[in-house]
Amino acid sequence: MPSHMSDIGFQLDSEDDFHQLASRAREEGEALEADNGTYIRWAPGEGIELWAQLDRDDDVIGLNPHSRGKGLMRVGLIQEVCRPEGTPLDGAFHAWANPSEGDPETGEFPFVFDVPDYRRRRVQLPSILQVQLAAFTHELQSYESDDAYEQSQPGEIKFASESFIPSGLFSPGGGSTEPPLAHALSLPATCERLQFSPIRLQETISVGRRCGHLGATWM
Repeated sequence: MPSHMSDIGFQLDSEDDFHQLASRAREEGEALEADNGTYIRWAPGEGIELWAQLDRDDDVIGLNPHSRGKGLMRVGLIQEVCRPEGTPLDGAFHAWANPSEGDPETGEFPFVFDVPDYRRRRVQLPSILQVQLAAFTHELQSYESDDAYEQSQPGEIKFASESFIPSGLFSPGGGSTEPPLAHALSLPATCERLQFSPIRLQETISVGRRCGHLGATWM
């Protein structure tokens, strides 16, 4: 089963695989102190990053992937998002994409993104800044052309070939989701070919519909 880790070339089939990868990240990565613990940033190459989380006793409590690529976005941060089921070092922001000048609480669309070093970020809210955004695919559907994509939607409700739906902000029934999730449905016209991990190479297909997870770091 694909995962965020396999998206960037790390196949974890067991708990032992997870601990081995976390140990390697800890040995080769850069330690970054934060409230409630420490982040370890390991960048093995090709834009791949693993962020290990250590508690105050230096025990590993989390391991999150990131891909440092070209996905720069101007965002308006409006609210912090903390999840009870997460670790003390997890966190996210509710934001607007491409906000109006001087108004971070408006923009093209709202969304949520996770931050791998959340506890090291101190920002005044609301505010406007630029983030490096990465998306990890949960599900991928590909089509030979825009026409083939249009024909795949026989119902009355049709999505344009270029759309972004922040599905983590609402439930299937239409109600809001609390706390909101860093999930989205993205329908790009084309997907750039990606050369991911130095351990394993993967690539996307030319036209697709992707449902995935969003994460970002500050630039």
